[in-house]
Amino acid sequence: MIISKYMRLATAFIFLTNILFFPAISRADEKVTTLNEGEVAPFSGTLFNTEAAARLITELSFTEESCQIKIDEALSYQAAQHQLEISNLTISLETLELRYDQTLALRTDQIAFLDSQITKKKFPHELTFALGVLAGIGLTLASAYAISEVAQ
Repeated sequence: MIISKYMRLATAFIFLTNILFFPAISRADEKVTTLNEGEVAPFSGTLFNTEAAARLITELSFTEESCQIKIDEALSYQAAQHQLEISNLTISLETLELRYDQTLALRTDQIAFLDSQITKKKFPHELTFALGVLAGIGLTLASAYAISEVAQ
């Protein structure tokens, strides 16, 4: 876009320079004459010599081609802009889908872990208490026996 802007400025500068400093050279052989009826021509109008007519035809075709070039340039620029927007939105969509899938997998794993923690088989509290009491009694008896053996 910046290059195109500078190219337009350069083209305009060259065009204006050509018109201002070289007008006589560029149109030296062209002649345009207005005739009235009854003079050399049988009708009123404007007479162009070959060079002037050729210049007008060239300018007309150049103007049409120039306009078509500008239209094509604008269309290709607009198509490139839209393609860039589509690409950016596609990448954004893919990134968001990946993030969503990873978050969903993480949540599923966390739910499965927490569910396994809740449903894990545990020792009944009564059994744990009974084993603790038995272990305490066994330790007390073993200590008493060890002390009685040391005392003898």
